[in-house]
Amino acid sequence: MLIDLTRTLIISGLFFVLFWFSAWFLPGNSAEIGDFGYASLTYLPHGLRVIAAWLYGSRSIPYLSPGAYLAHVSRISDHPGQWTLGETLHPIFGIVCVAMTFEIVARLGADLRLRPEFRAPWRSVLQVGALASVINAIGTNLIVQNPADVMIGYLIGDILGMIMLFLMAMVLFSCLRRAGY
Repeated sequence: MLIDLTRTLIISGLFFVLFWFSAWFLPGNSAEIGDFGYASLTYLPHGLRVIAAWLYGSRSIPYLSPGAYLAHVSRISDHPGQWTLGETLHPIFGIVCVAMTFEIVARLGADLRLRPEFRAPWRSVLQVGALASVINAIGTNLIVQNPADVMIGYLIGDILGMIMLFLMAMVLFSCLRRAGY
């Protein structure tokens, strides 16, 4: 139980930090689309959703959920009256979508989830993440009823953010290996 609480605090906290880092510091992420919709062109939290789902499967859902809701609520807090059923489902959909995409791919015969004696190729994990991004973009825009250009923004942002976070993780792990950790 303590390990689950620790994972939730770390992963949710990281989700929140990556969410706002993407919004504030990465190019092309501060523009509002429509009067309320928001699509980040480099959405780093999607990379975290992919890594968490790869590492923990469906257990990633409760690990990511508090951070996703906190980030979402903090984003729409300036828009009173915007909290609809779609806005309630929006933050959880992306989390569930990624975990379920890994599950579906595993049931189709390509189980990439982390387990002893098996190292999934990064490219394959990225491909599952890209597939999850397509499903997430379509599903999110059906839930929130955004126009097609916002859906494309979600798709591009998820994929570019995932690739950027994976590259950052690879550099970090490489530096740690060289330092002897």
